[in-house]
Amino acid sequence: MGGGGAETTPAAGTHSTAGAALGGEAGGAGAPGETIAGCELLYEAGHGDLFVDFSAKIGLSLAVRSAFPPADKETLVALGRVCVVVPHASLELAASFGGRPEGAQFDFIGVPPGASFWLLPAVAERGMPLFGASTERLPPSQYEGDELELSLSPLEVPEGANVACWTTDALGKSAPLFSSEQGRLKQRFSTGVHMHFNWSFSHEGTYRLAFEAKGKRVPSGAEESSGAATLRFEVRP
Repeated sequence: MGGGGAETTPAAGTHSTAGAALGGEAGGAGAPGETIAGCELLYEAGHGDLFVDFSAKIGLSLAVRSAFPPADKETLVALGRVCVVVPHASLELAASFGGRPEGAQFDFIGVPPGASFWLLPAVAERGMPLFGASTERLPPSQYEGDELELSLSPLEVPEGANVACWTTDALGKSAPLFSSEQGRLKQRFSTGVHMHFNWSFSHEGTYRLAFEAKGKRVPSGAEESSGAATLRFEVRP
């Protein structure tokens, strides 16, 4: 699972959809109110973001932005406090589209053509997280090119498992952002972006993914990092 791979820069204001190949109507709800050992807060459904925060004192930092029960409004919490629950309905959703589409352009998902997988789409589905990313709070002209690099490092995954993220344009063309299968673990994002993308998980079980944001400050060119923070995903059978 080494680093590398081609990079693209999602444009500001991008809000991606799952497209014709992978996307659709609501899946079944999960088990509301469940508890998972070691998880303080469960992100089970609704809007959420990997939020890149900024302050003049500490620079870059990472948080999860969502509304966690019993609260009814979104808040920022540390990644280590959160478990993202990927429900069984997400497996059924991918199966309803025929599993992984044919074509080498979908190899980044890390399962064979026709095989099913757990899919969190870039459109709202009942009973599933709608998990994206946000650089909205980063001020303009603070980082070179008004960009930063976001990296994903799989620290713990089920044996043989792969995780991927991608966007799909209006014509149904998919563009991978992250893929452990292909070693695509770094991606550049523009500042001022709020976007949602598709997530795939090839196996059930626990995934611990470390995220880190980096940018070069203007005008010094000094690299600034949020430091690595780990977010846990629980993929349900």
